[in-house]
Amino acid sequence: MNTRAYKSLAYGPGLLHEISVGHPTEFIIQARNELGENRKSGRDNFQVRITKIGDNSEIPSTLLDKDNGSYSVKYEVAEECDVKVEILFEDDKGKMVHVRGSPYKASCKAASAANMNNLTGPAMVKYISSGLEELHTFIVETTKGA
Repeated sequence: MNTRAYKSLAYGPGLLHEISVGHPTEFIIQARNELGENRKSGRDNFQVRITKIGDNSEIPSTLLDKDNGSYSVKYEVAEECDVKVEILFEDDKGKMVHVRGSPYKASCKAASAANMNNLTGPAMVKYISSGLEELHTFIVETTKGA
């Protein structure tokens, strides 16, 4: 089955707050099909555009096709700012459409440690922990309501 933008997703420190200025950061695009299954091959046409919020200057990025349905995107910000990350996919009709959640807003801070930019760094741990807490609260409140 072909990749679908509305089922595909992106994750990683390059899409979060507290990105460290002056150090490379990254995020992963995971291509998914109509059934929400991870694709197992590459060669999809994704485009990533990262711009500084305020002056819309473009920040260069590199996109690597891992040929397994996932794509690694790396970029580096030189100064404190907020950035907009747009991830587009070329659909079957040749139209560029946003993947689920795009555009993203990330914040780059000079005070952040370099390891905040790693896929296994503290920014990801903090984000996942926060998500689990929200899920736990939702389950507790829903159970009470039932």
